[in-house]
Amino acid sequence: MGESTGERERLEKPTVSVTKQGSGDDRISNLPDDLLFHILSYLPTKHAVGTSILSSRWNNLFPFVPDLKLDFDDSLLLPRPDQEHNQENVASESKPDELANSFRDFVSGVLNRLEQCNARIREFNLICREKYDDDCIVSWLRAAARLRVQDVRLYVSIKNSVKLLSSLDGCITLETLHVGKGFDLPASDLPDVKYPNLKTLVLYQVKVLDVMDKLFDGCPVLEKLGMFGCNCWIDTIGFIIPTLKHLVLEKSLTDEQFAWHIDTPKLEYLYYSGIPLEEFDYIGNFDCIHELSLHVLWKLVNGELREPEYDDLHNIAVLINGCSEVQSLYFGNLTMEVLHRLSLPLPKFGNLQSLRLQVKKMGAWNTFGRLLEAAPNLETLIIERSDMFDGGYERFFSSLEGVPRCLSSSMKKIVIAEFKGLEDEIKLIEYLLRNGKVLQEVIFNCNFNFSADNDSVSRRLSLALTSTACKIRYPKINMV
Repeated sequence: MGESTGERERLEKPTVSVTKQGSGDDRISNLPDDLLFHILSYLPTKHAVGTSILSSRWNNLFPFVPDLKLDFDDSLLLPRPDQEHNQENVASESKPDELANSFRDFVSGVLNRLEQCNARIREFNLICREKYDDDCIVSWLRAAARLRVQDVRLYVSIKNSVKLLSSLDGCITLETLHVGKGFDLPASDLPDVKYPNLKTLVLYQVKVLDVMDKLFDGCPVLEKLGMFGCNCWIDTIGFIIPTLKHLVLEKSLTDEQFAWHIDTPKLEYLYYSGIPLEEFDYIGNFDCIHELSLHVLWKLVNGELREPEYDDLHNIAVLINGCSEVQSLYFGNLTMEVLHRLSLPLPKFGNLQSLRLQVKKMGAWNTFGRLLEAAPNLETLIIERSDMFDGGYERFFSSLEGVPRCLSSSMKKIVIAEFKGLEDEIKLIEYLLRNGKVLQEVIFNCNFNFSADNDSVSRRLSLALTSTACKIRYPKINMV
């Protein structure tokens, strides 16, 4: 990761000196290097760099901070859009172009100084609201690579994405790369870039084209991949990544349907949020997936949410049925509704230990009961969001063939993240408490006030509780 303090002392270490301020000692400057490094590590980059003018004692400290993190954000220097025409709110009378030039010179100056000191940096964050010359941004990234950076996070606009990708080519210290809005993958001619030790790749609102396979091929040890709000200009996304363990795909409401082709034999965690998949092709089996989070969305068309056709929902069932060996499940509200509409038998989740649910539609309450029956060894139940319409409890109860086995034999913890004190809600929780024979803890993480006028609710729940080892933990809300 970084060099030890002893190794840094053999580099160009600043000379220790004592400065005076007024008639007393400068006690901060007299602190040991390790403490000064610790202080500098908590300062914003521009302030940490600025300490060099305090005294000769501080002059060369910054380059030798262990695990150095650089944050360059031009919005801290440039006026916000709502201030651009309000000179009273702009600290400087400098024009935006002059401030942008000042930011460019500052970044270049800091990187040059660090290179002169043979420093190492752990993290390089670059956020640019203004547009800078491609060669300028590329020069910063190449400098970061020479400084043996481990974590790079870029939120910039750049015309030539090939240059950006190539600037970090072969960087053996790079382990994490985040690329954000304003960056588009090239439509073709992606160079054979190699990130030999890259383990985490995250793309935010990036235009995705048919060069993804080539990009993944250049990451031989990639373990985590995240794609958030990316604009997919291809019909099929192929994830052929033998080393991948963690995959997060979060789409927008306006995206077109697309197909998946997945060959990830080591995948352990899968999160998907978006409209139903047009096609789902998984090579191998799902047994390695330990955690599945699934949030189906309706597509937004002309300002209105459009529910998918029945056939479009089938791939959701294929995915869920294939993940019967998971230990943790998290289903969003519309995923619960989809399972109700499909009316297909659920697989047995024999290894499932934790179940987190959002329940906001009537059909989701039917699915809730079926999921409890399908998880005989469930230990933790989390109800994250719930809207109890009249009749919701009856739907839940009617979906059961009997008392779910998990309630009587394995469920130890229930978390209620939203509670309004409605009758159907109370009935549901009473049922869980009455049949939860081995419950140890029930937690209400909500804003409902169980005191004063609502004391009858807590009394009802206490009377329904059958497990003598269980404690009900209510939220602490002070009465006015």
